[in-house]
Amino acid sequence: MRRFSKNYAEEGIIVLFTALTSTFSVILSFVGYDVLINPTYAAEVLLYYVYTYSQYTKRDPLTKLFNRQTFNRYMKRKERMVSGIISIDMNELKWINDTMGHDEGDKAIKKIAECILQPTTTRETVYRVGGDEFIVICCHGDQNHIEQLVFKMRSSVDASGYSCAFGICCDNNKSLEDMIKEADRMMYKDKAKIKEEAAAMGKELHFRT
Repeated sequence: MRRFSKNYAEEGIIVLFTALTSTFSVILSFVGYDVLINPTYAAEVLLYYVYTYSQYTKRDPLTKLFNRQTFNRYMKRKERMVSGIISIDMNELKWINDTMGHDEGDKAIKKIAECILQPTTTRETVYRVGGDEFIVICCHGDQNHIEQLVFKMRSSVDASGYSCAFGICCDNNKSLEDMIKEADRMMYKDKAKIKEEAAAMGKELHFRT
């Protein structure tokens, strides 16, 4: 249940009711209402398949984060609650795939996803919207909170040996679509800065060490 506290409530509710039906079946077996056990187990199996189907359709199979389809489906529903957008793009994925193989690229994506997800709270939802692109929708958090969140994410990514560019937008006067565009613009600005800093140090880019 703690794991689902960072995700959509309906998934946690399915898991909760599955646990309750299991408990109810055990209680029925002790009090002698055996006739109700099979229907209760049937309900549990149904809930399990509903949960499995929801996971299959909503989540990216590699990182287990929510996918682009889920982002598109729920972004309008969350629009009124959104206080900020974080746009994230990994650096050097193509280089990793070309020089170290796609298995290493997949490992890098999974690690980046872990670094991004780890510091989030119930107020943020993380999506993988492309090969090396992520978006975090922040609800009910001020700019200081979001900036601190980005600092933690960047520190975690840097500690992993990989590199990401980050961009944020906390302008509530903009539409959600415009907030995403602004966050993307800031992310590309950050990416350019990272490249400049790497060039100044005599590096081609931030390769993994």
